[in-house]
Amino acid sequence: MSGVLSSVDARTQLVGQNRLELLLFHLGGNQRFAINVFKVQEVMRMVPLTKMPEICERWKRIKGKDPDQGDVDALFEDFVPMQLDC
Repeated sequence: MSGVLSSVDARTQLVGQNRLELLLFHLGGNQRFAINVFKVQEVMRMVPLTKMPEICERWKRIKGKDPDQGDVDALFEDFVPMQLDC
């Protein structure tokens, strides 16, 4: 078994043993948040932000056009490195 799969397998064996494994993150600013991954019951998909009417209206008011995939890609180019730095 590869190293990654071994690590995942070892972690899944901890479920139900009252263990704690945290996913740490921040939403901008200095405050950090954590989620105990063993307590997660469901992962839900979000509606794409560009499909939400209020987001589209604000984007169009500020940028003068509807958001497109290029805009989303540009946002992620800025966002992902910030997320990885935390």
